[in-house]
Amino acid sequence: MTQSKFKIKVCKTHGKTEFVLEARGYYRCKKCRSERVSEKRRQTKQKVIEYLGGKCSICGYNKCNSALEPHHENPDEKEFAISKNGYCRSWKKVTVELDKCILLCANCHRETHTGEYPSGKGPNC
Repeated sequence: MTQSKFKIKVCKTHGKTEFVLEARGYYRCKKCRSERVSEKRRQTKQKVIEYLGGKCSICGYNKCNSALEPHHENPDEKEFAISKNGYCRSWKKVTVELDKCILLCANCHRETHTGEYPSGKGPNC
């Protein structure tokens, strides 16, 4: 007989809620699981930002982490997108990919991709 993938149980943090069967054979609160994944991604993004210098390579912006993004200087060398699947990879693999990147704020990143700043070089670079 197979176990149900979901159960309603009581979580110490969230009260009565849905639990999901983990691959390791135990049930875990879906809300706790989701919160932990979000926190891990925030921590990894902070490490990415620090690794790439902590500010936009073009304008120097550094106020909001969610507005800072890695940009591959040469798209032909890109093995994976840091912001999509990179956070599930080992830090060693992520840093190998980050070595091909510069850090840009969202505005400079969009302008770089539309040709305003070729190769991520700003007006004063």
